[in-house]
Amino acid sequence: MRIVTLSGRFFAAARRQPDKPALVAEAGYLFFLGRSKEVIVTGGINVIPADVELALVDDPQLVEAAAFAVPRLGEVAGLACVSARPEEFDLRRLRRHVGRRLANDQQPRKFLALPALPRNAMGKPRRHVLLDLYLAAEGQSA
Repeated sequence: MRIVTLSGRFFAAARRQPDKPALVAEAGYLFFLGRSKEVIVTGGINVIPADVELALVDDPQLVEAAAFAVPRLGEVAGLACVSARPEEFDLRRLRRHVGRRLANDQQPRKFLALPALPRNAMGKPRRHVLLDLYLAAEGQSA
């Protein structure tokens, strides 16, 4: 599989969603991964939130997680975590888990613990709300 950025020249769907990252499987199937405005640009490297989230699927201490961009001299990856047992949540263990699965630029640098992820009507995480919640927890404003 490979990740591509679509253009209207190649796919009709891309005309409605320009510059949207997508995954092309060997069988020719096309999977949209997220909106280009959700891509985290850290040190000139594009990090797709879905890549960060997929690295956490098998972590037993998390119920769900969502990656989002945090502005810090550019951007760094932030991660909102919903833990099955918040009192037993181990951030160092989570960092080791992610460190074995992601490149250095993809690894989350900022963390936010939540009881549940804010979602839109379609059930997708509201990443801009996650940033607002993170900034509020840090005592900053957007």
